Amino acid sequence: MLNGHIHVGIGPFQRRDTTLTYRLLHKEAHGFYCGQHHPLFELPAADISWETLQQYPVSTRAYLQQTDLPGIQNTAFVTNMEAQAMLITSGHFMGYLPEHYAQAWVDSGEMRAIDHLNLEHHSSFYLAMRASPAVRNIVKVFVKDIEDVLGLEEE
Repeated sequence: MLNGHIHVGIGPFQRRDTTLTYRLLHKEAHGFYCGQHHPLFELPAADISWETLQQYPVSTRAYLQQTDLPGIQNTAFVTNMEAQAMLITSGHFMGYLPEHYAQAWVDSGEMRAIDHLNLEHHSSFYLAMRASPAVRNIVKVFVKDIEDVLGLEEE
């Protein structure tokens, strides 16, 4: 986008560039999970404390910096949700996944959400485009279509 070869991008955009404009499109809910072979899987929620979590390794997606948990060591870093899910279902790691993505594993009993310690967070997705020069008409039409589909008000 910075050099003009791409007109529009959609993503979490952890790092912002002042030459781009950003429009919030969606906030995705993420939960904290362990797999069925993990030592915490069968424990009642009342037996899982913050101190308990600190005893076990956590995997994180390297591009999601806001998922760092104080006092908990991230010992594995992945670059995509699929790898994150594999590490969690292995039973050797805990970690974050979007709730809608993890739901099939939760339903099948392969994962469990650790949802009583307020560990959940939201990942924001933005539409980004160059702030100048003036946006081309085809880009304006594309952005308007996205806003219409998502039911967003024009800015």
